[in-house]
Amino acid sequence: MLKKSIYIILISIVVIIGLWFSFKGVEWSQIFKSLKDVKIWFVVLQAFSMLIAHLIRAERWRLMISESNQIKSTFTFTYTIIGYAMSNLIPRSGEAIRPLLLSKKINRPFTQIAATVIVERLLDGIVLLVLITFLIYSAKDKLSVLFYGKNEIELLLIILIPLIVVLFFIWLIIKTKIGDLIVGKIYLINIKIGEFGKRILHDIRLGFKFDNGTKYVKIIFYSIIMWIFYGLVFYFGFYAFDFKNMYFSDMFVMLGATLIAVTIAPTPGGAGLFHYACISVLTKLYNIDNNIAVAFTLITHFIPYIFITVVGLILMIKDGVKFKFNSE
Repeated sequence: MLKKSIYIILISIVVIIGLWFSFKGVEWSQIFKSLKDVKIWFVVLQAFSMLIAHLIRAERWRLMISESNQIKSTFTFTYTIIGYAMSNLIPRSGEAIRPLLLSKKINRPFTQIAATVIVERLLDGIVLLVLITFLIYSAKDKLSVLFYGKNEIELLLIILIPLIVVLFFIWLIIKTKIGDLIVGKIYLINIKIGEFGKRILHDIRLGFKFDNGTKYVKIIFYSIIMWIFYGLVFYFGFYAFDFKNMYFSDMFVMLGATLIAVTIAPTPGGAGLFHYACISVLTKLYNIDNNIAVAFTLITHFIPYIFITVVGLILMIKDGVKFKFNSE
């Protein structure tokens, strides 16, 4: 109970600080005026772009599971949306909830399904790595402004190198005996956790061995399309606010900056850190008025957030999902 309370307090502090820096000095009357002028149909497209991106993620996840042809796409879609809805309320909770629900639905071991989620996130890490590399070399002038005049080498050291180190360490754990050694040490400390770690490691390794080669192509294709749709959430926002100097490539700058922010410290739905990153990029890189940048950020975050959360809760009720929370 104490650990949960500390965790909630820390997350709340991060959210409050992020929102305070994001909204410091804003003129709310100007923000409400900007919101009145928003082109609503593009806001609707923002919400549906997010939904389609999640749908593609769900199909990619299904392909990662062994004997995926026996699993209905509706199952992975339902539990992906439920997972995101829960993560919007409790940070990262959806990463455990969606494999738990799917494992019960298709009667497979939880560790086997959870391992595919870990593999999926590793792929997302690789995509983030590629995206950051692209941004450093294609939008270095803009990133230099955002990171207070840092050059390419400094940007690589600040952003890219730490991510490479983390991904390389994870690769070592999965592909070499280092993973077995770590699990062995954990086993000596706690047998139950050690056994769980052993199963997870085994299933993660299986997760990289798909049923056939065509799955690799499909998974790469779905990954590319999925991230384009996540980017379109920003792109349609440009049109909703009639930004004249922002184009298709700029959505990747927005996507990359906000991804880095919410990855550093996960909060419910990325609250606080998403807002700070989004507003900073708009005002510092594109010289967008701060009040308009705040209005854009509120719409771009809030509408998809509410939409996905509501859809997730509806699917939860439809599927008969119930959670028991232990207060101890």
